[in-house]
Amino acid sequence: MLDVRVRRPPAPEDRALVRALAAEAERRDGYSPFGDDLWRTLEADRPGLAVLFAHERPPQDGNGETEPAGALVLDADASMRARAALVVRPSRRGTGVEAHLLEAARADASSRGARRLQLWVLGVDDQTPVLDPLTPERELWQMRVPLPFAEVPRWGPGIEVRSFEIGRDEDAWLEVNNRAFGAHPEQGRWDLATIRARETEDWFDPTGLLLAFDADGLAGSIWMRMHPPAPPHEPHTRGEVYVLAVDPGRQGQGLGHALLLAGLDHGYRRGAPVGMLYVDAANAPATALYRSLGFVVSRVDALYGCPLETPLDSRGGTT
Repeated sequence: MLDVRVRRPPAPEDRALVRALAAEAERRDGYSPFGDDLWRTLEADRPGLAVLFAHERPPQDGNGETEPAGALVLDADASMRARAALVVRPSRRGTGVEAHLLEAARADASSRGARRLQLWVLGVDDQTPVLDPLTPERELWQMRVPLPFAEVPRWGPGIEVRSFEIGRDEDAWLEVNNRAFGAHPEQGRWDLATIRARETEDWFDPTGLLLAFDADGLAGSIWMRMHPPAPPHEPHTRGEVYVLAVDPGRQGQGLGHALLLAGLDHGYRRGAPVGMLYVDAANAPATALYRSLGFVVSRVDALYGCPLETPLDSRGGTT
C-alpha cells in the first residue's frame, strides 16, 4: 500500500529528492520527465507550490523511512488551474503510483480553490499509463533533422541580420515575440523579468539569438539553444530552435523560413549534427514548414486535464 505525503512548502531536501527521482527516470528513458518550466517552478518561492511523495507503507514491525516510489510537483496558485508534473521510479510504473499521486493532487488543489488539474506527460507512448478521467488537451512534438542543410537563407530586400545585444534589444524582442505568440499559453506572456532570467541561464549565448530588421524595426528573430552530448542516449550536440518569432505584419514573406535556416546553420557551426525544435501539433503551418525541410517527430509530449470535481480512476490498476 501507498501513503502520499504533501510537502508545502518543499524544503531543500524535498527538492533534492525530486531531482534524484528525475535523474533515475532520465537514465532509464533518455530524457528528463520534467521540462524547463517545471524546474523553474520547483525552485521558485510560490505559496501554492507543493511536492507530493508516494511512499510504501512499511510492515507493522518495520522501522525507518521508505524510499518514495514517485513524486508529483503541484503548482496550485490563486488561478483556477493547478499545474502538475510527476515522476515515478521505473520499477514502479503502472502499479498505481500515478493514480495515488494524482488523486492526492486533485484533493489538495481543490482545497486551494482550483477547478481544473493539468498534467504534462513527456514522452507519451504505448506504455504511458491511462488515468481516467484525464483527457488530452494539447500535443507538443519534438522534431529533429540532420544538419547541415544545402539550402541557404534568402533574405528579402532591406533585411539586416545581427546578433542580440544584452541591454539594447530586450524591449524590441519582447514586443515582437508577444505579438507573434499572442494566443500561446506560455510563450506569449513574456516580460522583461522573463528574458532577463533567461540571460542568466548557463546555456544562454547572445550570438545564438539572431535578429532580422527591416526599415520599420525588428521583423523577426530566431533563438538557438545548444545542448551538449549526453551519452548514451544523446551522443551528439543538438542545436535547438528555442524561439522562432516573426512579427504578424511581416509574415508570409519567407522571413520565417530564412530565419530557421540561419539558426540551424548557426547550430551546425557550433558543432551540432542534429537540429531540433518543439512545436504544437495543432500549428499546421509550422509543422508543414518543418516537414518540408526534413524534420521528423522524435518525441510526443502531451498536456492532460480534468475537472477537479470528477473522481480519478486508473485503468492501470492500484495498489
